[in-house]
Amino acid sequence: AVQLFRQAAAMIQSWSRTRVSQARIQGLGPNLAYFVLRFGGGAMLEPDAPVVFVNGVPASLQDQCAARINEDAIRCARWVLDEESQQSQQSQRRRDRDQDLRDLRDMSSPQGQRTDARDKPEPIY
Repeated sequence: AVQLFRQAAAMIQSWSRTRVSQARIQGLGPNLAYFVLRFGGGAMLEPDAPVVFVNGVPASLQDQCAARINEDAIRCARWVLDEESQQSQQSQRRRDRDQDLRDLRDMSSPQGQRTDARDKPEPIY
């Protein structure tokens, strides 16, 4: 598929900035369901919408979505979207916590001086 894509990309100018990557979800139906759930049905008409190949031949994205998205594909795509949402929330909490720690450190150090975790710690007696 990658070889066929590269050949087609050389002939079709709008594909020149397109990249091929491993799908987070395996399987055409679940992958298409993920795309539609994440970006909306209108995204199928955008110039940077995914290109679908069936048996090595470019196929209509809309037709393949209609044919391959079923309840199982939607369930799989929703599971991945939920996982991504949880990871995003955890990352945001981590960034907020790190910022709080930086703010506390800056408030506790004398004006104009910054503490550095690499500084040699003072001994405790």
